[in-house]
Amino acid sequence: MSSALWIGTTGLTASNKQLDVIGNNLANSNTIGFKAGDTSFASMLSQSLSGGSGAMQVGQGVGVAAVTTQFGQGSFETTGNATDVSIDGAGFFIVKDRKEDLLYYTRAGSFYINKDGDLSDLSGYLVQGHVIGPDGKESTEMSKINLTGRKSKPHETTTFDLGLNLNVETEATDAVNHFSSSQTIYDSTGTKHNMAITFTRSSSLDGLWNVSGTVDGGGTVVPDHAWMEFNDKGALITDTTREILAGKKVYTDANKTEAMTKDTPMAGTVFDNGNVSKKFNIGDTIKITGDGAVVNYTIALNDTIKSFLAAIEGAYATHDVQANLVDGRIVLIDKKTGASTMTCTFADDNGVFGAMKNDNEYGQLGGTKMSAHDITFDFSGQSTAIGKNGKITWNLTGEDAPEVTSYAIDSRVNYMSNDGYPAGLLNSIDVNKNGIIQGFFTNGQQQQLGRIMTASFTNNGGLNKVGSYFMETAESGAATIGTPSQGGLGGLQSHSLEISNTDVAKEFIKMIAAQRAYQANSRIITSADQMLQELMNIKR
Repeated sequence: MSSALWIGTTGLTASNKQLDVIGNNLANSNTIGFKAGDTSFASMLSQSLSGGSGAMQVGQGVGVAAVTTQFGQGSFETTGNATDVSIDGAGFFIVKDRKEDLLYYTRAGSFYINKDGDLSDLSGYLVQGHVIGPDGKESTEMSKINLTGRKSKPHETTTFDLGLNLNVETEATDAVNHFSSSQTIYDSTGTKHNMAITFTRSSSLDGLWNVSGTVDGGGTVVPDHAWMEFNDKGALITDTTREILAGKKVYTDANKTEAMTKDTPMAGTVFDNGNVSKKFNIGDTIKITGDGAVVNYTIALNDTIKSFLAAIEGAYATHDVQANLVDGRIVLIDKKTGASTMTCTFADDNGVFGAMKNDNEYGQLGGTKMSAHDITFDFSGQSTAIGKNGKITWNLTGEDAPEVTSYAIDSRVNYMSNDGYPAGLLNSIDVNKNGIIQGFFTNGQQQQLGRIMTASFTNNGGLNKVGSYFMETAESGAATIGTPSQGGLGGLQSHSLEISNTDVAKEFIKMIAAQRAYQANSRIITSADQMLQELMNIKR
């Protein structure tokens, strides 16, 4: 009977410890990242009783064999804080106590940026990960993640996109025969500038518009290809020229008429004004007359139309002109005004010639108009900090280039953008599933700032629990550090926290069971006491 008293006592002690675990679980039912504990019981040593036909064994009560941690996934709570992060799957955040220089592991991802700019948890421990520099390179050494002074460097405008319509009903003789658009561009220091692009209707060719540009109201700049040409449907001619610029041989019709380019050899070229035509060979001389000057151009072995155009430009003494090949014709543009009203004549002893053609095995050249080209403005004479060494390119031929048309509606800009931006300060952050901390800056740019790393263990049950944290032990095995959402590690979710995995309903059921066990063991002690009392009463 005395054994029954002690056995009942072990039951009371075990039930009391179970109730402690249940109380701790319920107390932490709202603790972020908390993992509930579970009590495991084991029968204590048995004593053998002799007698009868064999030995009999009676247990000596119950004891708490272990209090295990349940690492099941908790539910997620959405928050409005970007630095609140949860793990969807396996793994632990790694934090460091800078005072004791110890690493702790936790599922509680309630982080914030402290006064030193370090990503920390609510206990002041520093979140560990990889730093990503301004050059985009990620460090391989794990350290704290500091976001102090992170800025987005300025980027000078080097290219721009412009989608617009130029009114086909605009007459070259109108008092207002042009259209202008302006946009903000940035130099290499991030300083703002105003770039204006002006489009002027040509008086020499239908469907042709001349292009010029200015920055901050400075001198007018005429680009190398200072014109755009539209077909009779109001569309910018693009496809054929894009293939030519890519180095392909292009034919303009079923008779294999080859399209003319500036690299076409001068030898074999024909000048034709509709009445007189002349095919030129190496050694022939062409008289170029313009602006009162005469240049005698003799065709050499490797001369191309490009070198011939350069000679034409040299024929003008008082004007800075640019000669362009358009649909087999020469178009002259005044670089100061952007006008294409200037003309020149080409002749030899046999007559005066106009349009350029070519007589070869494919037939005549120049049957397709060649208007599509990226247009580059050279502002290097004003500032080399603008653009790429002073040059800014209008993307007209790229696959993503916005549409440029010439319809019978008002001239207007439909789309405008460029690749320049000023310097920016860090405005907000976000964390993706791979742990990348993405920074959003006041200049509209994004930049990767760092990566939160996570860890896993061979035996989670071997970890030493220290409050809401865990510490590595020999039983748990060494931590394996890795990238979230890779190698079996769970992905991260920003703006959310993992709440306690305590199941309140189950804990109440366990509480009832513990209470009943405690009552039963109390009755054992009471009954044993009554039996001993009866034994003591025998002497009476």
